[in-house]
Amino acid sequence: MLKMGKNAVRELLKGTRKIFAVYAVEGFQDKELINEFQRKRIKVTYMNKKSFSAKFGEKAGGIVSEAEDFNFRRFRRPS
Repeated sequence: MLKMGKNAVRELLKGTRKIFAVYAVEGFQDKELINEFQRKRIKVTYMNKKSFSAKFGEKAGGIVSEAEDFNFRRFRRPS
């Protein structure tokens, strides 16, 4: 699953899902977010703007993370 943009990626960091990869545009300015990835030993791959936009689109917000999908569970109503 891909999460795009600073806020979505930041929320992903708060959860328990495994983050496989992070891609950021060269010059990405949110040092706090980058430091959190470094603290958790998650590699950030920097890309030039043209390559980043070609891969993720113009609305990706400068940062994208790839993480494991949600695991949905079925709930049974009590009888």
